[in-house]
Amino acid sequence: MSSSFDFLEHELRSDLLFEQGVTGGEPQLRRVDGKPMLPGQPWIDMTTGDLLPFFRKSFLIEALDKAAPYLWLVSTPTETNVYPMHHQIVRGRSIVVTEEPGLHLVWHYDKIFIKPIPKFLLCAAFWRYIYDQDRAVWKAAAGFMRTYCYMIRNESDFNLAISDSMALIPRGLDQAQKLTFETFVPFVAQFENLKNCEVAPRYSYGMLRLTRINHMAFFFMGKLTYFHIQPQWVDYLGNFISPILTTFAVMSTILGSMQVGLASQSLDGGMVWPQFVAVCEWTAVAVLILVAAIFIALLGFFLSMMLKELVFARSFIRAKRLSVVKESQAVV
Repeated sequence: MSSSFDFLEHELRSDLLFEQGVTGGEPQLRRVDGKPMLPGQPWIDMTTGDLLPFFRKSFLIEALDKAAPYLWLVSTPTETNVYPMHHQIVRGRSIVVTEEPGLHLVWHYDKIFIKPIPKFLLCAAFWRYIYDQDRAVWKAAAGFMRTYCYMIRNESDFNLAISDSMALIPRGLDQAQKLTFETFVPFVAQFENLKNCEVAPRYSYGMLRLTRINHMAFFFMGKLTYFHIQPQWVDYLGNFISPILTTFAVMSTILGSMQVGLASQSLDGGMVWPQFVAVCEWTAVAVLILVAAIFIALLGFFLSMMLKELVFARSFIRAKRLSVVKESQAVV
């Protein structure tokens, strides 16, 4: 893949170099000081094959990208639907730092998850390298950076982002210079005018409500929940208890009203309204069927979760035993 990337005019860090491959060799990303690890990521060795898999894991959000055509059902369909950081505090939400890209700008009641900016995103060399090596990662990383254009609109937002409790933006620049609001804005503003077709589909939307995504995850992604924030499945089912109880209360009121109506018709010994009696009979049968269906669904859910946990445990134990056997054979 040949690169014609000429996007960033400003960079905040220059400790990475992008080297085009010569005589058919692969393009390389390396540090100016010669150290092998990625800036801010000492676990990642740039001299091995871990670099691109790490970038894909850090930025790609396949589940939300596939569900993007339907996310208008759970979120305002515009990329600018991102509150500044100070406004999150005003709305009573605590900011939870996460490294999971799929949770970035996903909110759940009184908290919102935000992914911090890695140091290497401040280097122009990274953007040239990833544009050449993996265009999907480039789009995802560019969309991620565009969200900071909307989150950091005031100096108060910037001060919150660089605070010790959050550290969403790396504070140190080259030669131990301190990052300021005035130096950060020209850099991040380079991503503001990117079109939706130039970023990952998920970033055509701003903030996403986790409860709505979870409720519609089965239709969007073919799984029960997008992110299982409750520690136990019983807690997850607790979300459905209130609507189930409300349904039962409404059905009980309807059946009680029908019972009064039937009793009033039998006072004179005759049936005044036969159509009403027929509706009451069919309604009673429908309610019995609905109650039985809810009970069977709950029972089936618990049994399926128990079976799933057992299958997972057995497969994990089997894989572990197989790994031990392979290691012992290798030693022999």
